[in-house]
Amino acid sequence: MCGIAGRFSFDGSPMAPDLMHRMIDTIRHRGPDGDGFRSDGRQALGHARLAIIDLSDDGLQPMPDESGTLWLVFNGEIYNYRELTRELTARGHVFRSRTDSEVLLHAYQEWGDDCLDRLRGMWAFALWDTRAETMFCARDRFGIKPFYYALNGCEILFASEIKAIAGVRPDLRVPNQRWLLNLVVRGRHDDSTETAFAGVRQLGAGEWMRIDRSGVRIARYWDARSSTSTESHSAANLRQRLDESVRLHLRSDVPVGTCLSGGIDSSAIACLLTRERGTLGSAKAISTFSAVYRDRIADESAFIDSVNSHIGARSFRVEPRGEDLPDILPRITWFQDEPSSGPGLYPQWHVMRLAHGHVKVLLDGQGADEILAGYHDYVPRFLAGLVAHPTPWRVWQFAREVGPLWRTLGHSPIPGVARHLLPEEFGRCRQRQLGTESWSVLMPDARAAAMISVERADSAASRTHLGSTLIDALTRETLPALLHYEDRNSMAFSIEARVPFLDHRLVEYCLTMPDDARIRHGLTKWALRQAVADVLPPDVLARRDKKGYPTPSAHWFRTTVRDWTRDVLCDPKTRARGLFDNAAIEAKLAQHQSGKSDHSWQIWRWLTIELWHRHFIDSFLPLSASG
Repeated sequence: MCGIAGRFSFDGSPMAPDLMHRMIDTIRHRGPDGDGFRSDGRQALGHARLAIIDLSDDGLQPMPDESGTLWLVFNGEIYNYRELTRELTARGHVFRSRTDSEVLLHAYQEWGDDCLDRLRGMWAFALWDTRAETMFCARDRFGIKPFYYALNGCEILFASEIKAIAGVRPDLRVPNQRWLLNLVVRGRHDDSTETAFAGVRQLGAGEWMRIDRSGVRIARYWDARSSTSTESHSAANLRQRLDESVRLHLRSDVPVGTCLSGGIDSSAIACLLTRERGTLGSAKAISTFSAVYRDRIADESAFIDSVNSHIGARSFRVEPRGEDLPDILPRITWFQDEPSSGPGLYPQWHVMRLAHGHVKVLLDGQGADEILAGYHDYVPRFLAGLVAHPTPWRVWQFAREVGPLWRTLGHSPIPGVARHLLPEEFGRCRQRQLGTESWSVLMPDARAAAMISVERADSAASRTHLGSTLIDALTRETLPALLHYEDRNSMAFSIEARVPFLDHRLVEYCLTMPDDARIRHGLTKWALRQAVADVLPPDVLARRDKKGYPTPSAHWFRTTVRDWTRDVLCDPKTRARGLFDNAAIEAKLAQHQSGKSDHSWQIWRWLTIELWHRHFIDSFLPLSASG
């Protein structure tokens, strides 16, 4: 895990001598263990290192091949680097280090662009070919690692974080209104290659980019919609793939811990991690890191205690109380580079800060909900799929599942099923209705633009096909934003976050599961529950509720940070933006603070939009992770 930056000049013009150093200094938190730079006129590369595998100076970057023809800057981990090393050695390659970075260099030498198909892991890298004068860049299949770029007629700049680019190009610090409206109205983040900055884009997940004097070419090398698997689906097969992924994600020369929320996903990772370490001969207890609350609705400490006791873990926990939001939220927004959609980032930030100094690598359960149908929102679509094309068997399944799923949800799923079965125009009307609540706080011009945005919302996913919904969640709806948040929050504290559920072989296997392997007997993630039944505590295994980094933010915005929230949102500077209708914002705040409504998620978005303007648009005001 590291920070990378680079430049390519189309006209051959030299860059300012200190530009690459300034870019790397801005993202030094991503790599405090060393840095390196290379420039030869047309191109420049910079790297900030977080040493994880082979801690010696052999891992410094930019890293050349043995001939000095290829130069690499790389952020991420290639988990199957040992297997690739053996294969490449058999083909005559000679290695000077134990780093996965050097394995990537030799893999590109051997297979060219096709090397991407052989990699298992997470990555964003740039590889400069001095002979061809070509820059080859790529991002991992799910976009776990970030890659941003800004292109004009003379040059292209790229980096791991937007701030590295925006810090040296003030002209790029211009808001992308369409992106901001998408966040306000739909809560969407990272659902396209656009960013909050009008002139900055991101390389898409599963894409590569080739840069030379003729311009830039981008192509997709992997697509979740093309996933195929001919293997039979069983708990044993799923477990085998999950065990293998956890084993690969354990590879490290520094301490590894795990996030633990008490949910099934993170609990499964913690339990499998413990078992795997045992097979490797390690008797040392693993370290788990958790956020807990006094608020009973948000608190999951009973399940956290159950898992820690079950595996004999060394437990670290933090109790975020909200009073530090005026200090923490500007920092979160600075490290995120963009406004964010909801308060789940706040406890995650505290967990990463807690882990800092104890471990350098943290495993987490991200991705399981998207590939194994964990969200309760999926239930109506699953049921609708059973009756959309009825057969006696499907009707019987529907009758069998409705009651148990009603108990899981706490309310009837039938209205949701009906919405999925009604004509698409009804769905569009409902989407407009839901959007009205969010865009009512916008100024008239922004409101009109938001209405157009909602009308044009992509509805490619089938309304009655659960598998299509999961792919949409994996690629656009939920996972890209969650990966973005986790990468920036973890790297703010120089921690590498790893996500074993997103090993691509495991994902491809799960995406071909039948729907009734995902939801059965009133339980979501049925297949996962069966696969890890022997390692999870019974109370965690039987959980029907779904929280997902909950916070008592609604209460905090009414009490602890009530005055600060009003001060920020009603500040003359905020009013002058021209984005929000001041009277509507004040009315919404009054509704929330009186307890009549819960607008906490919208309030979070409004706050981060304003704080983002202050730190990136009005001026460029860097913040540290800690005060």
